[in-house]
Amino acid sequence: MNKKNDNAAEEIILDKIKKVFTSKGRYSWSIDLKRKYFYKLQKQNQLKSTDLPLSTYENEISKIIETIQNFDKDYKVFKEFHERYESYGRKIVELFKIEKFTDEEKEYIIKSLSNKVYDLSDKDQWTPLKIEKAEDGSGVTIKLGKSAFQTIRAPLERSDLDLGVWEKIEEKAIEKLSAGDKLIGIQAKMLAPKRSIIKIHINLSKHKLEVSSDNFQVDQTGNRLKDETVRLERKAAVKQVAEMLGKDKELQKITKAFESESNKIFSENTFNELHKTNEDEFLIIHILERYDRPDESITELSEDLISKLKNQKINDIIKKVSEYFDQNGSLKGFFEKHYEHHSSRATYISLLEKDKSAVRTAYSAYAIIIRNGELYEQYKSYDNKLKDKVVEYIQFDYDYSEKILEVKDSTYSKYVYETLIQKIYELSDRKN
Repeated sequence: MNKKNDNAAEEIILDKIKKVFTSKGRYSWSIDLKRKYFYKLQKQNQLKSTDLPLSTYENEISKIIETIQNFDKDYKVFKEFHERYESYGRKIVELFKIEKFTDEEKEYIIKSLSNKVYDLSDKDQWTPLKIEKAEDGSGVTIKLGKSAFQTIRAPLERSDLDLGVWEKIEEKAIEKLSAGDKLIGIQAKMLAPKRSIIKIHINLSKHKLEVSSDNFQVDQTGNRLKDETVRLERKAAVKQVAEMLGKDKELQKITKAFESESNKIFSENTFNELHKTNEDEFLIIHILERYDRPDESITELSEDLISKLKNQKINDIIKKVSEYFDQNGSLKGFFEKHYEHHSSRATYISLLEKDKSAVRTAYSAYAIIIRNGELYEQYKSYDNKLKDKVVEYIQFDYDYSEKILEVKDSTYSKYVYETLIQKIYELSDRKN
């Protein structure tokens, strides 16, 4: 029976490996994540780059599986990376205040839940995949998942189809468009399975609730889910987590926090303070800003003004951040030297900031951090202050009018994400 279960578990893992290394589109592992995975295997197994190249992901899937089975025999590293891929990608994040828990209630929450390792199997309904309690009792994270759908596109060329099929599609395309006379390519839109993940973190020390889920979801017909449908699913997930505690008082505090708009912690002060963050190892650099400017003479009119900063190239920024930290041991004062990356120096934005009728409603930015490199992690080593350090970033949209945070990157570490979230918590707790 145990051998049968082991075989079934391995089949699930092999299926995941095939999907992340062969599928296309936004839900496959990024090239960067694939390279980091093979780098970690390379270092753990004390191999030369010629023995296990970082480009191994380009091999045929049978060869990739053989390599993984040779150097990641219990699939431990793959499981770690797959959890990162599903948990830290393109996400919609909402943050809430919770009515303060008593010490007795905190103790009850921690004792009522048992840790659970990350489950890779597919589920028809929202099911806890992982339960992780903080060692110091400061909080608990529950990740729920269920089977869902994604759309991917497959390009087809003339050589992929029989001539008769190609000509028939060409005929229909010309008829539909009433234009053009030659078919040169096809983009086939496909529906494929995926797992949808909702992460719920109850911060018992700061009395906060974090709810994150995939930022783009479709139904079984390939149509994007309506915002209200997504909202109801998130609400059901929060309620399910609250009910796992089995005590009415804690359940009510958690569900009440999520259901009330007034409990969202994205205040105007938090929004504006995060906008200008420049600390020792944490920096916000803006890509785009959006303002609302009502016409006071005509109350029916209001302008939505968007300013996109063209010079904010992330590779250029990371190079400058690395060099600045290497020289100074801190990121403070970065904009004094690199004023070209400060949004207020942009002509249009500087005018809007001085315009009392204009209100900033949203912005897109890079959150950039300096952190210690982890064991077996690939990073650049510098001679001075940056030695053994990693420069990492995530791109996010912060919409104050909607009071949501949207993370745009397909892969990033838990550390950079939590640094951003903890900064928002810190700012929200300050007196306005």
